[in-house]
Amino acid sequence: MRKQVFLFTDIEDSTARWEKSPEAMERALVTHDHLIEDLVQRNGGRIVKHTGDGFFAVFPTDAPWAAAAIAIQSGIAAERWQGIEPLTIRIGVHAGTAVQRGDDLFGRAVNRAQRVMSTASGGQTLVTGEARRSASVPNGSTCIDLGMHRLKDLGQPEQLFELRGSDRAEAEFPPLSTLSSVPNNLPAQLTPFVGRRDDLARLESVLLDDSRRLITLTGPGGAGKTRLALQAAANVCTSFQDGVYFVPLESVTSAEGIVSGIADALGYAFRTSDALNELINHLSQMRALLILDNYEHLAYQASGTAAEILIGARSLEILITSRERLRLRGEQVVELGAMQYEKAGAEGDADTDAVHLFLEAAARVTPEPFDTPGEMEAVVKVCERAEGLPLAIELAASWTRFMKVHEILADMTSPGFLELDFADMPERHRGIGAVFEYSWRLLSPEEKSAFQSLSVLRGRFDKIAAQRVGGVRFGHLVALVDKLLVHQTGTGRYSLHPLIRVHVQQRLAEDPGMMTALLKRHSEHYLGMVADLEPDLIRGDRGGAVQHLGRELENIEAAWINATENGMLDLIGSCLKGLTSLLAIKGQFRQAAGLLGLAIDSLDREEADNQLLRAYLLSNRGWAESHYEPLRKFRVSLERSVELFRRAGDQSALAYGLNNYANVLNVHGEDEQAGSLYAESLEIQRKLGDPHGISAVLNNLGVLAERRKDLSGARQLYEEALQVCRRQDNTHGVSVCLSNLSTVARDEGRMDEATDMLQEALEIEETIGDEINTSLVRSYMTELLLLRGELDEARSLCLEAYKAFQAGGHPWGMVRSEMLLSLIALEQGRLPEALTIVLNSLDLLEEHRWTNLFAETMSIAAELLAQLGRPGEARTVASVAVSSGPLQKYHQERMARVIEQLRHHLELYEERESAQLGRSFDMDDAIRFVRSELRQLLGQ
Repeated sequence: MRKQVFLFTDIEDSTARWEKSPEAMERALVTHDHLIEDLVQRNGGRIVKHTGDGFFAVFPTDAPWAAAAIAIQSGIAAERWQGIEPLTIRIGVHAGTAVQRGDDLFGRAVNRAQRVMSTASGGQTLVTGEARRSASVPNGSTCIDLGMHRLKDLGQPEQLFELRGSDRAEAEFPPLSTLSSVPNNLPAQLTPFVGRRDDLARLESVLLDDSRRLITLTGPGGAGKTRLALQAAANVCTSFQDGVYFVPLESVTSAEGIVSGIADALGYAFRTSDALNELINHLSQMRALLILDNYEHLAYQASGTAAEILIGARSLEILITSRERLRLRGEQVVELGAMQYEKAGAEGDADTDAVHLFLEAAARVTPEPFDTPGEMEAVVKVCERAEGLPLAIELAASWTRFMKVHEILADMTSPGFLELDFADMPERHRGIGAVFEYSWRLLSPEEKSAFQSLSVLRGRFDKIAAQRVGGVRFGHLVALVDKLLVHQTGTGRYSLHPLIRVHVQQRLAEDPGMMTALLKRHSEHYLGMVADLEPDLIRGDRGGAVQHLGRELENIEAAWINATENGMLDLIGSCLKGLTSLLAIKGQFRQAAGLLGLAIDSLDREEADNQLLRAYLLSNRGWAESHYEPLRKFRVSLERSVELFRRAGDQSALAYGLNNYANVLNVHGEDEQAGSLYAESLEIQRKLGDPHGISAVLNNLGVLAERRKDLSGARQLYEEALQVCRRQDNTHGVSVCLSNLSTVARDEGRMDEATDMLQEALEIEETIGDEINTSLVRSYMTELLLLRGELDEARSLCLEAYKAFQAGGHPWGMVRSEMLLSLIALEQGRLPEALTIVLNSLDLLEEHRWTNLFAETMSIAAELLAQLGRPGEARTVASVAVSSGPLQKYHQERMARVIEQLRHHLELYEERESAQLGRSFDMDDAIRFVRSELRQLLGQ
């Protein structure tokens, strides 16, 4: 990495100026920005980014950056500012290397330059020795040596110079705002302070509030309490004229040790045997801040010492870092949580404090930047797995010297992986294991037992689960929360950090009997919840069930896995349909198929002759796989499930299996076999009098009738199904019936009625929270908007649906959305976009072979080729479309128009030959032909 010069600017007292004259400041900022941007660029630099009311700029070392800094100060001073007091700006300059990510720069030298700037006063330009050596001072300017100073970044002392232009030679400035200006013993830090801007501001605000004199900064081990306390103290040091003092208490075991530690930090020698009172007398005249670090092991036997000192020394403030509060009157608790590792509304965001910390730590051990999307995605996931715990992030980053980031991610939860013996790190922080062991020693036997019991719970859980699964009394749960070993969210739920859980479970594994009992209760509790709500998931209050179970999904999946591993077959059978429905509603079809496969493996392992359970598992797994696998890969499972259902002799189960298999065949265009299976299922359902089963099959038969262009028959079937669903309060069933009826109404020209039906269906699915079915309704609405000519609205809605299908791993929905997007692009004349979309769709169609979607995609490809001046090829593909299967009405009408238009461009012989060629193509031939033609048009 090459050396560069980093320059930061900032408007002095900008906050007060904005509050006093916001409109004038807005006008002034335009002038300010233009002036600085122009002078930076004219002197060979570039603006990296805005920093609030300032800039971060970078220059090559041979560029005239000093001239730029002098010109900026002169220009700002000479400007006539309207409606506000004249602006003054601070400038700080440092030289070094940085890591580039995107357009931004990161690294210690960058942080140092910003800290130098914050040390200056308005109108003053400060330059480090490193920067001073990289350039000569312009003629007529001076560079005054201000000596060595400790900056508030707690790094090593820095030699500072003041750069002045000839017009600023007589200016006077107050002393620099550095650590050197007040007495202190704050230890130098080898690493920069990264992120936690809000936490830092919050703690500084409390420290500057004279009414808050005893402040306890709490947080779990490894959260960075000490580092935050030191940085906050450094930032406010000038408010404590008699000094800021750091008192490490890690090895202290008594109140007397606290008194001795404070005296050592102050450099004070006792003259009497009454050490405490002598220390209080010494402190009573001081306006000072004491930082008592690592206080948790003294919280009970010496909690009153700090309070006693504060009573006698009324101008003193004490900041304590501890894993738990002291529970003293007048104590102000500031709780430090996780470092920001995710942003609201953003998934996988790389611009977070946690990611910045990882990159900063990694840069210390490896010069290689993480500049590819895959690497940055892995960095984000490492920070997510660490749940924003700074110690875990830094330990993980230290391994980049030996491993790729994706390898670190894979090994993070392995016991012992995040353990490194840094000589300059306290023993309690030499790895996650050390953090855990230190906390473990402070627990009572009852708290240890409760902690072990809670470790079988995953993600977030409630106090009911803690009691029923772990037998944990609420008082012990509260105690663990107070000790910051269990985190409490604002919604009455709790969680353990996953990296700490690993170590607790190691303790639990020492008692196999206890672990077995806990896991059994865990599976019974969470799978029992699914079983209880299974009727609602399938045909009742889906919304309420999903809302309740969605919060418990991580525990539900863990409970299922444990039940399969331990042969809990009755429990598996009680909730398998509910689990499949829950995961389908969440769009997690692959996860559902995987979990069902584990249960099938369990049956094989147990050599259980349970045909009915195996049939249900095979049927549900096949149905889940149908959403992302081609038919040939799972058809055997569905056929085998029907065979087993017949053998078992359970008519209700057989009807269920027949309908499940027919649904898959329906989607793949195998209408004849699907119709036969539906008819058999309906006959059984009518005999059994099962309204849910009857409505489901009627709906499915309606789809087949509509495909045969029997709109009257389809409408009759859908309406009968709708009546049944409304009587049974089957809200999802109502949504499906309305969506299907809307297509009939649309094709019959009743557009307003179709719109009303879809609006009701959409409201139902959004209330339920069924992301896939919500997207399906949106795709129906897209078709209506397309037919109405409302193309921009149609495109926006279809993109929403496409993104949801893509996120849910739902290829059928993706292709259907792409088909609609390509039609919209055709209508808007964006032919290259339509061409690209159709090409993307062909890959999924080739893999999954959905006959209906294939026919409709071919019709779009034919129209596209016709518009791009390839009439012969268009006629061939049009013949493929009309001979591959029944097209929806509007596709059929478009194809008729295209074929008629092509006849005017082709000789009779060419038209006949092209049509004959198209009818001779099978699906593979057609896809290869269309792909080749479209790629030629793209010039590929």
